[in-house]
Amino acid sequence: MTKYIVENLREEFKFLVQACDLIFGNVSEFSTLARTSGCENLTSWVDTIARDAAKDKIFVITDGEAPVRLIEIINGVVESQEIPVEKVENIKDTTGAGDAFVAGFFSAYIRGKTAKECVQEGIHVAGRTLTQIGCHLPEE
Repeated sequence: MTKYIVENLREEFKFLVQACDLIFGNVSEFSTLARTSGCENLTSWVDTIARDAAKDKIFVITDGEAPVRLIEIINGVVESQEIPVEKVENIKDTTGAGDAFVAGFFSAYIRGKTAKECVQEGIHVAGRTLTQIGCHLPEE
């Protein structure tokens, strides 16, 4: 999702947040989602979602080199944690890093890993992608 799209498709995003179990985005996108939903900040928005949630949800909020914020709503209870991002040396290209993060997350998710382990795998895969030109992983 992008900030522009969130601002212009408020009702559609409100529906998606209610319907989806997993939602990925960066801090700017999530802050815009909170603001367009009438909440002062991300925390109050998550509390509103938790109160109204009919099912469990996971929000994964990235912010470049800053820790990834993982928010889980389980049975209406909000659990939030920050997961440090590995420092990457020799960044060559950022193309596809976000997509690589999500791919790494889902790779761990379908193997039954915890949400925290999924985020850690996403961070690792995105970090590898940053060290080469183009979005692909080395064959080894």
